[in-house]
Amino acid sequence: MIEKVREKNMMKSTSTLITLVSLSLCVTAANAQLVTYNTSGNTGLETFEPVFTFDPGVTGSNLALGSGIAPAANTNRLGGNNYFDTGDVSPTDLADAIADSEFFEFTVTPVTGFQYDVTNFSFIFDRSSTGPGTSTLRSSIDGFAADIGSATMPGSTSTFTVIPVGFTGLTTATTFRLYAYGATGTAGSGGFDTTATATAPNVVLNGSAVLIGTIIPEPTTLAALGGAAGLGLIRRRSR
Repeated sequence: MIEKVREKNMMKSTSTLITLVSLSLCVTAANAQLVTYNTSGNTGLETFEPVFTFDPGVTGSNLALGSGIAPAANTNRLGGNNYFDTGDVSPTDLADAIADSEFFEFTVTPVTGFQYDVTNFSFIFDRSSTGPGTSTLRSSIDGFAADIGSATMPGSTSTFTVIPVGFTGLTTATTFRLYAYGATGTAGSGGFDTTATATAPNVVLNGSAVLIGTIIPEPTTLAALGGAAGLGLIRRRSR
């Protein structure tokens, strides 16, 4: 009798653990994208892009052009030209982009009671032959002083990813700026780009948002817990 009670309690505990593991996996998967943008349908003359989707644990601002970028007609793009100015070195460098406000920026704000981690920033960028060939991501956490990461953009439309380090447990609004530079001519253009029929976002900040104090184990840990729980149940039933 006692053994049956123990087995019943074991089954309940195992079921609860497996449920928690499954829910944690779902939360992790659901929160893979923090904030996204989709420039499909743009004329190229826009100065900002409204947020496309965002995680329930955060809010996202418009994706806006810095004042140094002049919008220029180009379908399905948020960007423009004016990356090369009088007095700039050729090709332009990061210092030029900072001085001339040639960047794209957006702000992520956690919902009250939530914190968020950033895993990477992924985007599709297109440029002309004399447009900006390099980009560098910075944030307001240190007043845009340090590089988070950079991407070299060799030519036509391609996907690039910048992987930040140490952006975990963020509890305050953070603005991210992607500086674009490396232009070699006044007509050089570039920007976030996609196709006319694109339904998926082309600018994505990936990560996760959870309630403050919540720790979501890594998927490998969750899988191990689930496997251990299943083995425990099998052993109990085989006795």
